[in-house]
Amino acid sequence: MDKRKWLYRKSEGYRISGSLSDKSTEAQPLPSASDSPAISSMNDAHSFETGRVDDNLIFVISGGTTRERNYFRAINKEKQITKLKIVFASKEGQGLQPKQISAKLRSFRNKKQFEDIKGVKYSLEDNDLIYLLQDVDEFEDEIRESKEELTGMNANWMISNPCFEIWLFYHHFASPMPLLSEGAGMPVSQRSKWLKQKLNEIIRGGFQTTKEIFFIDTAIKNSKKKFKQLNGIPSLYSTNVFVLAEKIKELAEGQIYEVFKQKEEIARKFIEDRINRE
Repeated sequence: MDKRKWLYRKSEGYRISGSLSDKSTEAQPLPSASDSPAISSMNDAHSFETGRVDDNLIFVISGGTTRERNYFRAINKEKQITKLKIVFASKEGQGLQPKQISAKLRSFRNKKQFEDIKGVKYSLEDNDLIYLLQDVDEFEDEIRESKEELTGMNANWMISNPCFEIWLFYHHFASPMPLLSEGAGMPVSQRSKWLKQKLNEIIRGGFQTTKEIFFIDTAIKNSKKKFKQLNGIPSLYSTNVFVLAEKIKELAEGQIYEVFKQKEEIARKFIEDRINRE
């Protein structure tokens, strides 16, 4: 596979494609881009892995890598979903803490380029909203500081307390109580580890992350009902990832229903028989 990185520029309504190391480029006129502040028009970007041209980009900088990346990658891998692409940035193998997320966001804004986890670069405009995916863990104070520092940078924090796994939990369960009641008495620094272990007990073999997104409607409904926050930080067992999930559904423009409906029942049978709800 050609490993070259590609850059797309939106300026003056043209798509400029070519290797970043190439001196020559070829310009092609494009239709005018959408004026949405929450997305980037994919008239100027192309997915070379699948050979498809998508309508909309959603930019995500994530504190976590493997599980979060696999969850959203399920969207990109569906060839029938051509209206949307999730562009995912993090630090391979290590993830990012809140201040590191902030630094990466500033870098992208200054360069007017968003670089995904594979090194592929996308043109970034000031009105392109960037979602910042972060676990609370023991970083609550750092998250608060970072949120204040990034005011006005068109970024939306998607925070899960204690970690992203609580968002996955809501794909199958309506309430964290009484299943997760023990974790409320845990020290903050131990909650994420405990929750991950507990969920592996509740769901034999743990979550199948690439399949969970097929239950996104259930997760939105359940997590919204249980959402609470204090001074901008979700309370324990709360998450506002449903905001990002709703944007994904909106921008997929119905394609997500067509694809997920075909696979939801298969995924449900695969997962449901492994869940211990006692």
